[in-house]
Amino acid sequence: MNQKYLIRIAELECQLRQKDQQLSLVEETEAFLRSALARAEEKIEEDEREIEHLRAQIEKLRRMLFGTRSEKLRREVEQAEALLKVSVQPEPSGQNLTN
Repeated sequence: MNQKYLIRIAELECQLRQKDQQLSLVEETEAFLRSALARAEEKIEEDEREIEHLRAQIEKLRRMLFGTRSEKLRREVEQAEALLKVSVQPEPSGQNLTN
C-alpha cells in the first residue's frame, strides 16, 4: 500500500476513536440526565403529596379553629344573656336599698 493511504487510514482511525469517545460521553451524559430527571420527578411527586397533606391539615385546623371560635362565641353569648337576665330582673319590692 501506498504510504499516503496508510496515513489517511491512521487519521480516519484516530477520528473514529475521537467520535467513539464523544459518543460515550454523550451516552454517559444522557444516562446521568435521565437519572437526574427521574429523581426530580420523584421529588416533585413527593412534594405534591406533602402539599396535599399539608392542605388537608390546614383545612382540618381551620375547621377546628372555626369550631372553637363558634363554641367560644356561643359561650360568650350565653354568659352575656345570663348577665343581662340578672341585670334586668326587677328587685323584689320592699328590698330597694335606695330609700
